[in-house]
Amino acid sequence: MGQDLIRRAMESRRLAHANMFTGEDLEEKRRAAQSLAAGLLCSNRPGTYGGCGTCRECGLISDQAHPDFIVARPEGATIKLAQINALRREAAMQPVRGEVRVFVIEQADLMTREAANALLKTLEEPPGHSYFILLVKEPARLPDTVRSRCVPFDFGPLPVERAADVLADRLGLPRDEALMLASLAGGRVARAEEMAAEEAFLELKERADSFLERVPGLSAEEVLALAAEVAGNRADADLFISLLQHGIRLRLGRALEPLSCTDAILHLERIRSLLQSNVNPLLAIEALLLSLRSGLKRV
Repeated sequence: MGQDLIRRAMESRRLAHANMFTGEDLEEKRRAAQSLAAGLLCSNRPGTYGGCGTCRECGLISDQAHPDFIVARPEGATIKLAQINALRREAAMQPVRGEVRVFVIEQADLMTREAANALLKTLEEPPGHSYFILLVKEPARLPDTVRSRCVPFDFGPLPVERAADVLADRLGLPRDEALMLASLAGGRVARAEEMAAEEAFLELKERADSFLERVPGLSAEEVLALAAEVAGNRADADLFISLLQHGIRLRLGRALEPLSCTDAILHLERIRSLLQSNVNPLLAIEALLLSLRSGLKRV
């Protein structure tokens, strides 16, 4: 996992001056780049991935206002030669506040050929006080010469079981809850950690758990009210279905009749498929919850 490898590289003082973060999720790579920068520039815990999070340096990095933390982004559809030349000039300057400077190039695979060739000149002999982080979605779009100068860190998803192990260890979660988060996040640990702290997610989970604890004693009016609360958009509706599936699996053979649970899980999958089409989310969730209310039986 990218973050773990970066931590080890920093702790062993083997962090390269040119690094490439690969993966689909730009936000996850951004957070990792910021955490690396904080570790390099932090005044309280230098050399620690993420820094202390409280010192002046960490605060400036969080606010994107640190003069030694410089981010380049595409202008239009590409990153242009002029942008890279400006970055190279900055890299040649001495740090303003600390001992190093950190340069992040977002969507670096969108550099023009001229920009990539200009960057290569600096990556071949990077200034000792400068660190470069290229955030890349499609590494093959970069010239081989640029890729070969960078140490790669993969931010792709982990297998769900492995991601659950990491979450259980980091967050102190019960195994079943860690598995749920890992599955919902598609094996992306950073996203799972975010979900565990998101109030909206926790509220949705509480509604799903409450429904399953009280079914089938809910009135039709209570079921329809819950449907209205969770069907505001398709993303919430889909996530609510996933939470119901997880909750039902946990209850198999415990509080609910196993056969009813199996039928319910299959029904949830059918509703999920409908939500991918143009079906009204509210009508789908109403029908789903009413069906579960009558179909799920206590043991």
